[in-house]
Parts: sequence; C-alpha cells; structure tokens
Amino acid sequence: MTIPQGERSSFILMTDMMKDYPSQPSELDRLHTMAALRWLACLHGSCWEDTSSFRDKRLFKHGAYYEITKAGRKPNLKRMEKNWANSVGTIPELERLGGYLPKRLAASADAVQHRLYGEANQAVREQGTRETSRKKRKMESCFTEPQTVITGDFKAENLFFSLPKEGRGTPVCAAVDFQWAGGGSCAIDVVYLLWTSLEENLLSKEEGSLLDAYWQGLGSHGVDIKAFTRKDLQRQYELAIVDFARFALADGCLIESDVSLMERASTLLARVDQGGCVGEEEYKAALASHHREFWAEAC
Repeated sequence: MTIPQGERSSFILMTDMMKDYPSQPSELDRLHTMAALRWLACLHGSCWEDTSSFRDKRLFKHGAYYEITKAGRKPNLKRMEKNWANSVGTIPELERLGGYLPKRLAASADAVQHRLYGEANQAVREQGTRETSRKKRKMESCFTEPQTVITGDFKAENLFFSLPKEGRGTPVCAAVDFQWAGGGSCAIDVVYLLWTSLEENLLSKEEGSLLDAYWQGLGSHGVDIKAFTRKDLQRQYELAIVDFARFALADGCLIESDVSLMERASTLLARVDQGGCVGEEEYKAALASHHREFWAEAC
C-alpha cells in the first residue's frame, strides 16, 4: 500500500501472520505463557538501557496505554472512591480490604510512576549537581530502575503462536499492536501479561517460576543478571502490580478476578503506609529513601 504525503510517499508492507502463527488462545496455559515471556525477554534484553528510541520521540517516552499521563488517566484518580464503592456493592470480598485502598492507590500513583519510568533518576541527577560526587553516586544507586522498550499492551489478544510440529516441541510467540510502545520498566509488560491473560489459578501456582524463567531469559539476551538481580526484577514487578491496580480501579468498576490484584496491591502498599492512608509526599519519600530491596522483601 502506498500513502501519498505531498512530494513523498510512505509504504506499508503487510504479511499474514496466521500462516506461521495460527494459534491465538484467549487464555494462556503454562507452555504458551513461557513462550510469551521468552518473546518479551528478547525484546527487553535487546533494548536494555538503550533510551535513544524514546528519548528522541520515535516512541512514547512512557510506554503503556494505561500510563498515568495518557488519555486523561490522571483525572480518573478522582473516580476511584466512587468506583470502589460500586465494586464493593457487587463483590463483597473487597470489603475486607477496608475503605482506604482507593486513597492509597491515588496517593502513591506519582511515586510509583516515577520509579517505573526512571524519572526519579533525573531528579536525583539534578539534585546531585549540588551534592558531592560521592553522595550523588549513593543517591543514584537508590533510585536506579533500568529502562527498556516496552510494548505497553502485551496481552493474549495481541499474541499469536506457532503449532509444535507433530504435537511435540514448544510454541513460538509473535506479537502485534505496538501503538503504545515506549520506554519503561520491563515489569510493566510482564505484569500486564501475567495478570490479564493466564488460565485460572496458573499465576497463583506458578508466579515465582514464571518470573525466574523471564529473568533468565533476559540473561540470554544480553542483560547482566548479576547487576540486575532476581530481587531487582521482583521489586519492579511489585511496583508494576501497584500501578496496574491503580489503573484497574481508576478505569471503572472491578470484576471478581480483580480481587487478588487489589489484595496484592494493598499488601505491598502496607510496607509504606501500614494499611492506612498517607500523603503523596510520604509515598515519594518512602520510595526515594528505602533501600533498593525494600519492595522485594518477600522474594
């Protein structure tokens, strides 16, 4: 297809993915989840710490369609308490989490965003110009969250798989829909896949082993996993869970499958707020001052 653009033209080349990747399960079993995580590890590892593509605006600076600055997501934070009340009316299990969770997710949203998208690094660098170089290095080590290119919408509906020959072997994954691709923590894609696309109970049974496999996959694609440890991945993964819970509640009423997501987010935030609600600055200070493994206590 040729698209005229004044004196110049653009070309779009398309191919039928279904020929080589004919399978598109609506829910992923362990075999297909592992294939999807291998694909992600390849993408993330290949772009690890290479910020050129989103710093020069070829991609979004912040990937993911539910990132807080996109499509009016920030104003939606004000709807969280109403959405929570409506959700509790239809899902009684949410009542045991108390009434503060919407406020906690809203108050922590900016602090979590800064960590996942590396903005805290820039803030520290700017502050560090007024500090000694030794103190600056110490501050930066507490903030660093490696950035990569993320798809921003990595879910079963956008994934296709090959069929193992003669029923043996493992499927190979292919992905579509890169509308929201950009910079961010690798865990944003991982969380979105694992919390939206797996067969029932697979995540609760296999979460640790799936994360292990993804992390090892990063090592196979150029990431120094001695520097980016399994605990580092766990920290980012848990921050991304809180971020995704924020989106799920701000975007509308919850469904029954969201209960475990809200429970997990509440437990993680309790490391900072002990289950009560503190202000935005307190969350920012907590995420800025705690040791880098603070969010990975359970790993």
